[in-house]
Amino acid sequence: MNIKIRWKSCPFAMSWSLEVVQEVYTRLQIGAAAFQEFALPHDTIVGSLRQTRARAKYGAEVLYSPSQALAYIVDKAAFNRALARRALDAGVAIREGARAVTLHTEPAGVHVAVVEQAGRQYTVRAQLAIVACGVRYKLAKQLGLGMPQEFLQGAQTEVPFVWTPYTEIALDKSLSPDAFGWIVPLETGWSRVGLMAGSGAYCRLTRWLDRLLPGWRETPDIHVGCKLIAQGGLSRTYAERVLVVGEAAGQVKWTTGGGIYYAILCAHLAVDTIVKAFAQGSFTASTLAHYEHAWKRAIGRELQVGRYFRKLFRRLHDAQVEALLQLAERHGLMDLVHAKADFDWHWELIVAMLKHADVRKIVLAPTFKGYGFACHFCALRTLRTMSGSGRGHHKSASDRAAHHTCGRALGCPAVIAPESLTKIRPTPRQRLGWPSPLYSLALAGHACAERDALAAR
Repeated sequence: MNIKIRWKSCPFAMSWSLEVVQEVYTRLQIGAAAFQEFALPHDTIVGSLRQTRARAKYGAEVLYSPSQALAYIVDKAAFNRALARRALDAGVAIREGARAVTLHTEPAGVHVAVVEQAGRQYTVRAQLAIVACGVRYKLAKQLGLGMPQEFLQGAQTEVPFVWTPYTEIALDKSLSPDAFGWIVPLETGWSRVGLMAGSGAYCRLTRWLDRLLPGWRETPDIHVGCKLIAQGGLSRTYAERVLVVGEAAGQVKWTTGGGIYYAILCAHLAVDTIVKAFAQGSFTASTLAHYEHAWKRAIGRELQVGRYFRKLFRRLHDAQVEALLQLAERHGLMDLVHAKADFDWHWELIVAMLKHADVRKIVLAPTFKGYGFACHFCALRTLRTMSGSGRGHHKSASDRAAHHTCGRALGCPAVIAPESLTKIRPTPRQRLGWPSPLYSLALAGHACAERDALAAR
């Protein structure tokens, strides 16, 4: 249901969208710390996320088992109803089935044109408006605030089968070149299966379901739902008498696509700005700009580091992902993960991982194609050797056969020394295509690799 909220106790209006989805997106994942920080309703919790297993395409896997729950699984409909009850208790008037279609600002206030499901139209007037309408940017464009830079597509469903007791993260580039897939066992005996991708999320998920659960298309209770996920912010999240909050403002994690914690945090910052604006009797853009300064101080670094990490992850091949997971199992990286991992704050873990010399050798090595690797099997062999995970042999007879086929056709060398990676440099065209912080970090990684090679001699 689309809900229009108007505060009775304050002379400003708030546009809010609550979507109670009964079939597909019926669960939310909210960080455990958020329940303490914002006093969220605990009675909406139906499960917890504890053990998580990341699995690569070629079979490498890492199990993360924190001592406490990393996040809680929440019944979305119950969570929305609990928030609505709190709003009503605070004096909010909720108008169900009402949709804000236009928003105009004037020196004396804001005018919001509203259309109800029955077709009745009317105008709401207030001193100030908050736009929190998710991935709907009609109002933001009307105000000249633009749209987020990028979007991901999310696709998800729930199926009557449980494959594993863990939350599974699928890091398979054929499944999603841009992000990852997931399988979350539910307390009902079903599993939630989904993925994020830059495009074609629905088709990618249905093909994955064909492999996981053949015949699922004949089950009438399985419905695949899709949604857009904003990536990147607006040009501004404030205007004269207007603030934009949550996914409507692009306040979404680049790493996982989640946005509930950021939305609640930024909503609190918006309230601080609004209280000061009413105290001063000023609703100008310069007064409300303090909101944007505040939320960028709070989560700006998270968004920037997450953005670069997403771009870096897109450039990785399955062989690199495989080597990273093998490296995590054998070189103590999981101790780093246990020390730095947080469901809502990711930048410290990302930076700490990229400071690890072996991680840099794998992740920051430029794209394998065009750098002397005739096939991805040779790249995988080299990366396994670098990660110390074995003698560098191909995993299976089929891998060896494919390697020999590629080798005969392309002249692939039988052995590639790991030290050859220290001589790799990005081509000028690739340098121009890399974000400057990543390029600087890549050069630092290559320099460290060369230093290690010289020290070994």
